[in-house]
Amino acid sequence: MAEDNHATKEDLAAVEHGLKQDIAAVEHGLKKDMVALEHGLRQEMTALEHRLKQDMVAVEQRLTRLIEQTLEVSRNMETSLLTAFHSYAKGNAARLVKMEGADVSSDLRLNALEERVLALETRRSA
Repeated sequence: MAEDNHATKEDLAAVEHGLKQDIAAVEHGLKKDMVALEHGLRQEMTALEHRLKQDMVAVEQRLTRLIEQTLEVSRNMETSLLTAFHSYAKGNAARLVKMEGADVSSDLRLNALEERVLALETRRSA
């Protein structure tokens, strides 16, 4: 710089040139940092996608097992209910057969009594 503490055009041009170089160096460094950051983020996202896919597969497998278990429980309940209804129906069928047998027996006895009454009535009338 000049001795009288005034900046000359050459001094200002030198400062400007230095600043431009500094700015260019900072820009270059920032670009490198941004590229590295982008690369790191892409790697992290890929790893995260992989973990999410694994978790989704695990959840699907658990859901499939739960559905299968639910179906098995449902089938077991259905079998138990059908077995219980069958036992109940079998008991009712036996009671109905017994009641029908008693009905036939009662009908036979009633018919016999009617015949006797008719025979007695026809004797008196004659």
